[in-house]
Amino acid sequence: MNKSPLVLSSLLSLIALVPVAQAQVTPQQELSCEKSYHYRLSLSGIPTGFMTRSELWQGNTVEISSRSRASILGIGTTYEQKSEMVFQSESNQWLTQHFHQQVSGFKNRDMQVQLVFNLMARICRK
Repeated sequence: MNKSPLVLSSLLSLIALVPVAQAQVTPQQELSCEKSYHYRLSLSGIPTGFMTRSELWQGNTVEISSRSRASILGIGTTYEQKSEMVFQSESNQWLTQHFHQQVSGFKNRDMQVQLVFNLMARICRK
Protein backbone atom coordinates (compact mmCIF):
# COMPACT_ATOMS: atom_id res chain seq x y z
CA MET A 1 0.00 0.00 0.00
CA ASN A 2 1.43 3.39 -1.00
CA LYS A 3 1.09 5.88 1.85
CA SER A 4 1.24 9.58 1.20
CA PRO A 5 4.42 11.30 2.48
CA LEU A 6 2.32 14.46 2.82
CA VAL A 7 0.20 12.82 5.52
CA LEU A 8 3.31 11.73 7.47
CA SER A 9 4.82 15.19 7.06
CA SER A 10 1.63 16.78 8.36
CA LEU A 11 1.49 14.43 11.34
CA LEU A 12 5.17 14.87 12.17
CA SER A 13 4.81 18.66 12.08
CA LEU A 14 2.28 18.33 14.92
CA ILE A 15 4.55 16.19 17.11
CA ALA A 16 6.05 18.04 20.07
CA LEU A 17 9.56 17.25 21.29
CA VAL A 18 9.59 17.26 25.07
CA PRO A 19 13.16 17.23 26.43
CA VAL A 20 13.77 14.81 29.28
CA ALA A 21 17.47 15.66 29.77
CA GLN A 22 19.76 18.27 28.24
CA ALA A 23 23.38 19.37 28.54
CA GLN A 24 24.28 23.07 28.68
CA VAL A 25 27.94 22.92 27.60
CA THR A 26 28.90 24.23 24.16
CA PRO A 27 30.85 21.75 21.98
CA GLN A 28 33.65 24.24 21.22
CA GLN A 29 34.59 24.32 24.93
CA GLU A 30 35.53 20.64 25.06
CA LEU A 31 38.19 18.44 23.47
CA SER A 32 36.43 15.15 24.14
CA CYS A 33 33.06 14.28 25.67
CA GLU A 34 29.90 12.27 25.19
CA LYS A 35 26.38 13.67 25.54
CA SER A 36 23.00 11.99 25.45
CA TYR A 37 19.53 13.46 25.07
CA HIS A 38 16.22 11.67 25.60
CA TYR A 39 12.87 12.98 24.41
CA ARG A 40 9.27 11.86 24.70
CA LEU A 41 7.21 12.43 21.56
CA SER A 42 3.59 13.51 21.82
CA LEU A 43 0.79 14.60 19.52
CA SER A 44 -1.69 17.03 21.08
CA GLY A 45 -0.53 15.90 24.52
CA ILE A 46 -0.93 12.18 23.76
CA PRO A 47 2.32 10.16 24.08
CA THR A 48 3.33 8.67 20.72
CA GLY A 49 6.92 7.54 21.16
CA PHE A 50 10.47 8.48 22.02
CA MET A 51 13.65 9.90 20.51
CA THR A 52 17.24 9.53 21.71
CA ARG A 53 20.29 11.41 20.49
CA SER A 54 23.90 10.81 21.44
CA GLU A 55 26.92 12.91 20.54
CA LEU A 56 30.55 11.83 20.74
CA TRP A 57 32.86 14.84 20.53
CA GLN A 58 36.55 14.19 19.87
CA GLY A 59 38.78 17.12 18.98
CA ASN A 60 37.44 18.66 15.78
CA THR A 61 34.99 15.83 14.95
CA VAL A 62 31.59 14.85 16.27
CA GLU A 63 29.59 11.68 15.64
CA ILE A 64 25.85 12.05 16.19
CA SER A 65 23.43 9.13 16.45
CA SER A 66 19.65 9.54 16.60
CA ARG A 67 16.95 6.93 17.06
CA SER A 68 13.21 7.32 17.40
CA ARG A 69 10.10 5.22 17.50
CA ALA A 70 6.63 6.68 17.11
CA SER A 71 3.16 5.28 16.60
CA ILE A 72 0.34 7.49 15.34
CA LEU A 73 -3.10 6.05 14.64
CA GLY A 74 -1.65 2.55 14.89
CA ILE A 75 1.07 3.20 12.29
CA GLY A 76 4.53 2.69 13.76
CA THR A 77 7.67 4.31 12.38
CA THR A 78 11.31 3.74 13.39
CA TYR A 79 14.01 6.27 12.49
CA GLU A 80 17.78 5.85 12.87
CA GLN A 81 20.50 8.19 11.67
CA LYS A 82 24.23 8.39 12.22
CA SER A 83 26.26 11.35 10.98
CA GLU A 84 29.75 12.73 11.32
CA MET A 85 30.79 16.38 11.22
CA VAL A 86 34.24 17.97 11.13
CA PHE A 87 35.15 21.51 12.18
CA GLN A 88 36.79 23.50 9.38
CA SER A 89 38.94 26.21 10.94
CA GLU A 90 39.37 27.99 7.56
CA SER A 91 35.64 28.72 7.33
CA ASN A 92 34.88 28.50 11.09
CA GLN A 93 32.05 26.00 10.36
CA TRP A 94 31.00 22.46 11.23
CA LEU A 95 30.56 20.46 8.00
CA THR A 96 28.81 17.12 7.65
CA GLN A 97 31.12 14.51 6.13
CA HIS A 98 28.59 11.70 5.79
CA PHE A 99 25.38 10.29 7.22
CA HIS A 100 23.35 7.10 7.08
CA GLN A 101 19.60 7.26 7.61
CA GLN A 102 17.19 4.35 7.94
CA VAL A 103 13.42 4.74 8.27
CA SER A 104 10.97 1.85 8.51
CA GLY A 105 7.24 1.60 9.05
CA PHE A 106 5.04 4.28 7.51
CA LYS A 107 7.62 5.16 4.85
CA ASN A 108 10.73 3.01 4.33
CA ARG A 109 14.09 4.51 3.40
CA ASP A 110 17.75 3.51 3.64
CA MET A 111 19.91 6.41 2.51
CA GLN A 112 23.65 6.99 2.73
CA VAL A 113 25.19 10.35 1.85
CA GLN A 114 28.89 11.17 1.64
CA LEU A 115 29.95 14.76 1.08
CA VAL A 116 33.21 15.22 -0.80
CA PHE A 117 35.58 18.14 -0.35
CA ASN A 118 34.08 20.27 -3.12
CA LEU A 119 30.76 20.08 -1.22
CA MET A 120 29.05 18.03 -3.93
CA ALA A 121 27.00 15.18 -2.46
CA ARG A 122 27.14 11.55 -3.51
CA ILE A 123 23.87 9.86 -2.51
CA CYS A 124 23.31 6.09 -2.35
CA ARG A 125 19.73 4.91 -1.90
CA LYS A 126 18.77 1.30 -1.41
